[in-house]
Order: sequence, then C-alpha cells, then structure tokens
Amino acid sequence: MIKASGVKSISVLQSIDDPNIVIVNSEWEDLETAKKLVESDEIRARMEKSGVVKSEIYYVKGRLVF
Repeated sequence: MIKASGVKSISVLQSIDDPNIVIVNSEWEDLETAKKLVESDEIRARMEKSGVVKSEIYYVKGRLVF
C-alpha cells in the first residue's frame, strides 16, 4: 500500500528515553499524495489498531545534506 502510494523513502525512529514516542519520517513524490495517504481513514484505523493514542502530523519541505 505505502510503496504504491508514491513514497520515495521512509524511516521510523523510536525514543531511547520513552519507547512510546515514535517519529515517522518520509519523503514523497508530492505533497498532495502524501496528505491523501497520511490523512486517510485506512491509515488512521491502522494507527489506532497498533496502539497510537495521539499523533501529530507536520508537513515540511527541504533536505538536510551534510
């Protein structure tokens, strides 16, 4: 589902201090495609089923290169 949706890369990070804090970072072909999947009922249902109680979604642009 995610690969077919236009995602170019994805990484999942978990806090060392609090394993309940998880960050999902992804790069997409375009913003509209990202929003369509991330804000879909299917993703919300999957998050709820996996135990997500609170989520914050931020859309940013740019690339960190070093």
